[in-house]
Amino acid sequence: MGAVRPVAWQRYAGDRITIVGGGNSAVEAACALAEQPGTEVRLSYRSANITRPKPQNIERIEAAIEEGAVEFLPETNLTEIRDESVVYCDANDETHTLPTDAVFIFIGGVLPTDMIESLGVQIDTKFGEPVSAP
Repeated sequence: MGAVRPVAWQRYAGDRITIVGGGNSAVEAACALAEQPGTEVRLSYRSANITRPKPQNIERIEAAIEEGAVEFLPETNLTEIRDESVVYCDANDETHTLPTDAVFIFIGGVLPTDMIESLGVQIDTKFGEPVSAP
């Protein structure tokens, strides 16, 4: 795999995970997490279709979605991260709340710190350092 380390995903077995993004890192994380026993994985993406990743990653995520291992939330935008849930708006501007144990945000090469902090998340940036489990 490319940008993700599969050994880290085991600690999220059985959790409800929301992933934000539609590139290689988001797709690879969604697929890796979906392989963990009992894990519920949702992929929130601002566009209607996942087209940015490498072809093999598109094939993997499409298969995971088709199998029900990953729930795809197209044309959605996260608006709030709470202790045990996330809130997002869909293409019809309707608000939804999802129970969530962990959120992974893969939305570009530059960390959108201001946006993430505006959602109420405290940031502790690690550059090349291991991040411990919650």
